[in-house]
Amino acid sequence: MMLLVLLACGGSAPTPSASPAAPAASAPTAPPATFTCCGEPSLDALVATYVSGSEALAADRDAATDSSALVERAMAARAVAGLPAATADALVRLEGAARDAANAPDVKLRRAAWKQVSGIVVPLARSSGGGTRAYREAWCPMAEAAWLQAGSSTTVANPYYGAEMLTCGAFR
Repeated sequence: MMLLVLLACGGSAPTPSASPAAPAASAPTAPPATFTCCGEPSLDALVATYVSGSEALAADRDAATDSSALVERAMAARAVAGLPAATADALVRLEGAARDAANAPDVKLRRAAWKQVSGIVVPLARSSGGGTRAYREAWCPMAEAAWLQAGSSTTVANPYYGAEMLTCGAFR
């Protein structure tokens, strides 16, 4: 089981060899891409609240307060005149998903609900141009879910597993 976890989280399985292999040359890699979001102030506040909740879960804090605040932010954003229909629809779905996260009786169930929240917020943030806050999208193969972190983040902080597998995942 541990071998599977290591492989899924970017680790490698030990390989038997008769003699130590020479280290492979690797090309320098570019830093993970960032994107900015959101020109609409209510969406900017919503995404910032979402990131705060993800950070809380990654730090093994419950995030119930952030989940409740996310419901309020989604309702406030939905009240903005002139939003595209797809954005308004996403905000309605987000209200329900954030409410489920807020009402979860424990952090394990809140993390499961957070996957649904993330599945709405990540594409919403990516499609909401403008703004000045930079974000990075991360993906966890074990949770089969993405999340957003602040653009200044250099280390993955997985909200779906917290300390159990904090760095499981990669920026994409």
